[in-house]
Amino acid sequence: MYDYEKTVGAVDHYKLRKILPVTPTPPSFDPAIGEISPTFATIFAQANSAEDHQLDDIAGPGYRKALEFLIKDYGISLNAEKEATIKKSDLMYVIKNFLTGDSLPLVSSRAAWLGNDETHYERRWIDKDLTDLKKHIEATVHFITMQTLVKGLPVDMPDTKLKVHVEVK
Repeated sequence: MYDYEKTVGAVDHYKLRKILPVTPTPPSFDPAIGEISPTFATIFAQANSAEDHQLDDIAGPGYRKALEFLIKDYGISLNAEKEATIKKSDLMYVIKNFLTGDSLPLVSSRAAWLGNDETHYERRWIDKDLTDLKKHIEATVHFITMQTLVKGLPVDMPDTKLKVHVEVK
C-alpha cells in the first residue's frame, strides 16, 4: 500500500509519503511452540499484522487472545487428563493451577494482566502499553520453550550414554 500527493500545475509532481508492506512478515517462534499451540502462532501473527498497520486497538486484544491459546494449549500438553477443565477455565486459573515452575506463572500472569488492559474499558496498568504486553508474551514463549527443551533432555540425551569405562591397573 502506498500513499502519495499530486501537485497539479504546469508539470505533474508526485511526492511519496509512505510505503507499507501489503503482508507484514509474521514473527517466527521455536518449532516447539508451533507443536504445542499452532493457533497461538496464527493469532499472534494476525495481531502483529494489525499492529504493523497501526491498528493498535485491535492488536492488543489479538495478543491477549494469542496468549490465552498458548497458555491453555501448554497446560493441556502438561495435563492431558484435565483438557476439558483447562479449556473452560479462566486464563488466570490455568496459570495458577496448571503451569509449572516459578518464572513461567509469574511472567505469564503479568502478560495476562496487561492483555486484559487491552480488552477492558479502564486500564489498571496505565504506565504499560502494547510493547510491554509483547515483551511479557515473548518471555512466556521463552519459558515454555525452555521447559519443553528441558523436559525432552532425558529422552534425547539419556544418562546411560555417560557411563565412563575406566581401566584399573
